[in-house]
Amino acid sequence: MRFLYYPLFLSLVACSQLVTPPKKLLSESDMEAVFYDLAILNAAKNIDAFSFEKKGVDVPSIIYKKYKIDSLELAQNISYYSSNIEECRKILKKVELRLKEEDSLLQQQTPLQPPPPQELPSDSLK
Repeated sequence: MRFLYYPLFLSLVACSQLVTPPKKLLSESDMEAVFYDLAILNAAKNIDAFSFEKKGVDVPSIIYKKYKIDSLELAQNISYYSSNIEECRKILKKVELRLKEEDSLLQQQTPLQPPPPQELPSDSLK
C-alpha cells in the first residue's frame, strides 16, 4: 500500500514552488482525510474494478461530494500543501500510520473459516 504514496509524493514534490493558498483552503486534517479516502477508494477499485465500472462509481466525484470541493480546488490544495515538503510529508506519514493501524486491526480479527461441507444428497438411482 505504501508504494501508492511514493508516486503521488514525488509528483507533488516535483512541482513544488511558492504557491499562494487557495480560496478554499482545506485544513491539514481534511487533507489527511482526503488522501486516506483516496487510498482506500483506489485500493477498493483495484480489487474489483468491474463492480466500480458496472455501478458507475467515480472515485473523484465521491471525494468532491464528501468534501464539498471541485477538481480545481482539490488540485490547488494539493499544490499548496506539496509546496511545503515537510508539511506534506507529515500529512502522508499520518495517512500511512492510519492505514497500517487499520491493517493491523484487520489482521487481529480471527480469520474467516469456510462453512462446513454440506452433505450431498444420496443418489436416488441405484
